[in-house]
Amino acid sequence: MKILLIDPDFPQNRPLTRFSSVFSLRTGIFSCLDRIRLSHPSADVYFFHPNVDYEKNICFLENLRPFPDRQKYPSLEEDRLKDHSSELISLRKEYFQVFLGPPFDIFSLAEDIGENIRNDLPLWISKTRSRLTRLFGGYEFSRKKTYTVLGSARDMYLHPTASVLHGNVIDTRNGEVILDEGVEVAPFSYIQGPLYAAPRAKLDNLHISNSIVGSETRLGGEIEGALIGDFTNKHHEGFLGHSIIGKWVNLGALTTSSDLKNNYGNIRITIPRDFYPNAQNMLQMDTNRIKFGAIIGDFVKTAIATMLNTGTVLDAGTSVFGSSPPKYLPPFCWGSKPERSYELQRFLRDSSKVASRREQKIPKQVEELITTLHQNIQRTIQSKSISD
Repeated sequence: MKILLIDPDFPQNRPLTRFSSVFSLRTGIFSCLDRIRLSHPSADVYFFHPNVDYEKNICFLENLRPFPDRQKYPSLEEDRLKDHSSELISLRKEYFQVFLGPPFDIFSLAEDIGENIRNDLPLWISKTRSRLTRLFGGYEFSRKKTYTVLGSARDMYLHPTASVLHGNVIDTRNGEVILDEGVEVAPFSYIQGPLYAAPRAKLDNLHISNSIVGSETRLGGEIEGALIGDFTNKHHEGFLGHSIIGKWVNLGALTTSSDLKNNYGNIRITIPRDFYPNAQNMLQMDTNRIKFGAIIGDFVKTAIATMLNTGTVLDAGTSVFGSSPPKYLPPFCWGSKPERSYELQRFLRDSSKVASRREQKIPKQVEELITTLHQNIQRTIQSKSISD
């Protein structure tokens, strides 16, 4: 069985997918790629991206197969493949399933959290029961409670190795709460569903609702309507609302995102048209929503008390300090001015140091993606300086 994932490289997705595919973004309990592999464990999954080098590295990282027929399907390269086209019909005869782009709109992800969790829950229960039968000899959905549950306890799914200490409130009235393997909830947290916390997340004095929490995250303060990637830290006070956060992000104490304009108008974001950002070729997109916070890419860091306006986009690898950033900062920006960059070797060294603290190592393919992206950013900066 063969399945094909086609990434048309939508500009609004790029800040979150510099070092991983858009199909690996966790949008509920699982990502699209997780769902495919759990439903079709023996399938060969192929991946297409317009950038060949990016495709090669992502395939290695995520155990995918590169798309073998670029010459046979030239409209893929030119982003002209449309539903009901003859080429797509041909692809669908060759592949068991063809995903023409990710099955979600990035601007509606916060609104879809509850539905995605509910849809994923049977698959998670089946997967977890099977695993826990081997480990514990059975599955435990409830235990003696040392915390308060508002709503039905049947909508709370607590892994036997998860820990919820005294003085916490779990609220399932608006949706299910799932705390996966090794999740720790420290005292004085208010956890409101729908919510999924991935393995080994630590929730500390946290008020959180309608969110997806990645594995091995450290979270505190107030969070609403957010999707947060693995190994991300937001451990201190500060508000994060209706935002999408990548992996390995560190938000300094009191970092706060605005998610509502004073005039209740639609929120727009500013992003580059090109795969490798060029400040001379930017695009404004309307989210068609009055509530939207920030998009923050992998490896971004913010200094204490950083204020993020509605619709702020911090591309991958940016280190923000000194003042509030503009609406868009390109990859590896140093400070709050787009023309200053995080030096490549220093960035790689610092990222490796951060990963080692979690007993992780940055994969070689991610380092290659970082290096290629950084080099192209530098060329853009240098060409702008020459033209000026």
